[in-house]
Amino acid sequence: MGINLRLNDNDGNMLAQVSDGEEILSKFLGSVKVEHTVCLRFVDPDGDTIFNQRQIPVLIEELESLGSLIRDRLTGLHLEKVLALAREGEGVPGAYAWFYAKEE
Repeated sequence: MGINLRLNDNDGNMLAQVSDGEEILSKFLGSVKVEHTVCLRFVDPDGDTIFNQRQIPVLIEELESLGSLIRDRLTGLHLEKVLALAREGEGVPGAYAWFYAKEE
């Protein structure tokens, strides 16, 4: 099951989305050590995880720090999409990043 990401505003309107139909993010997060992170360690591969506007900068920093662990082009491209979405929400009042499992 893939981990999709949505950027929503305070009213629940979707501002942007990154789909993970090929389970890239879930496989990547499962293959690296995230126990030391503040946000990423809580991303639930089988459920929902939501980060608010104050947590998004920490999330961005953690995603950026994982860049050196990427071993293939497809994962790198997907992580860039995830980062771009998170950066889009940085500083937006009421924005939140919602990681959710895609049901097949």
